[in-house]
Amino acid sequence: MRAQASLEYLLTYSLAFFILISAIGILIENRPSISPPDQCEVSGPFRCVEFAQNSGSLLVLFQPTTDRDLIVGNATLRFRDTWSQDAGGSSDYCDVSNVNSGATSTSSLTVGNQQRFEANCSIASLYAGGDISGPLEFLEEREEMTLRVEYQEQGLTFQKSAETQILI
Repeated sequence: MRAQASLEYLLTYSLAFFILISAIGILIENRPSISPPDQCEVSGPFRCVEFAQNSGSLLVLFQPTTDRDLIVGNATLRFRDTWSQDAGGSSDYCDVSNVNSGATSTSSLTVGNQQRFEANCSIASLYAGGDISGPLEFLEEREEMTLRVEYQEQGLTFQKSAETQILI
């Protein structure tokens, strides 16, 4: 009788211990990556719809949130404390294009209130005054960038700027 009770005790707790170890192993093997999500925060009359980083470039898609059409001026990217316009020349500005009409500009572009526009920024030109050959990969795991967009609401006479904080 004692042997049977001992055997039941060992089998019951061995099975429970095996299930516990298996569950811990599955959790360790399939653990989710815990990192903050990508972020895109805008201060202006448009919102960040989507953004993506590629080797050496950043593409941000915006949509106006105002009832007026926007005249989007230039866009400049700050990446690791360097403004692209300070690196020299207008080629360091981001290319701004109207997604709906396909129009592209580096100086001004009219965007309707229901249309989207994108800023395509080359990050490679920010390093060493653009003396980098080949594709540039992001060097850190998390990159923080600031995209400044100059704009004017149609019907108003003064130009404003909006900064977009991007964390990739």
